[in-house]
Amino acid sequence: MLGDSVSYDAVLVSNRLFDIGGVALITRMRALDHRTDVPIVMVTGSTDVALVAAALSAGADDVLYKPVDVDFLVDTVNKCVECARRRRE
Repeated sequence: MLGDSVSYDAVLVSNRLFDIGGVALITRMRALDHRTDVPIVMVTGSTDVALVAAALSAGADDVLYKPVDVDFLVDTVNKCVECARRRRE
């Protein structure tokens, strides 16, 4: 789906994925010309500062910790989408 022409408003990425880690997925997404401006929020149960720094360095717009409050998740994604919209204008 990374190479697909489908448009996304935002992407939620888990740190633990089956075939690829969340940081690696973010890195791959940001390397694609058509995915550079898609807001990415990583969700993780880890409080490892190095992981959070790596996710942000790879291009995540924000990192949320599990358990995630649904209202906070929605607010965070909305803010990231709005920021991305402003950058495109």
